[in-house]
Amino acid sequence: MMEEDEEFVAPRPNPVMALAMAVILTASVGLGGAFAMSASDYVQVWLGAPDFAQAKGKITKASTIKEANNTRPDVAFEYEVGGETYDADNRWSATSYKDAELARRASQKLKVGEEVMVFYAPKDPRLATLTRQVPPTPALTRVGYALAFFVVSLVSVFGWKKSRSRTRAAAYTRHIKEQGKARRAKAWNEG
Repeated sequence: MMEEDEEFVAPRPNPVMALAMAVILTASVGLGGAFAMSASDYVQVWLGAPDFAQAKGKITKASTIKEANNTRPDVAFEYEVGGETYDADNRWSATSYKDAELARRASQKLKVGEEVMVFYAPKDPRLATLTRQVPPTPALTRVGYALAFFVVSLVSVFGWKKSRSRTRAAAYTRHIKEQGKARRAKAWNEG
């Protein structure tokens, strides 16, 4: 039985739950950060392409690549800016096709070795595309994923904190009840 006026000691967190929360938090922050970094480049290309500088380039690869249920043209090119050669691909502007044949035809419009006009970001020449009309979908998708993972992180932290508060409150309530029982038992024994 509890002694009257015994000091309350808050329960320690369950180490398995603490580890699980640490893993979830680390994964969601890491994935959110990765998507945010990727989204940054996609947004720069999407918004900046109309004002990008131009350079002559050359196609180094023209094929297709399968992604989940879609196929997209996989085109790589190289170009020179300020005496430095850069390699890039069409990931910013590639359209995915349900029909692999359409993707193949789109990639065959460009031949390896063919000269093309490349549009690049003057402040960051590694960001380049073969068109000024870059669709917003890839950029917005990555921004959405980054935000979703950061929301998962916040919900995890606040959920954990609320759970810990409830655990402490329940333990304190039990503590107070036990103290009341101890007082009643002491009064009974003395009376």
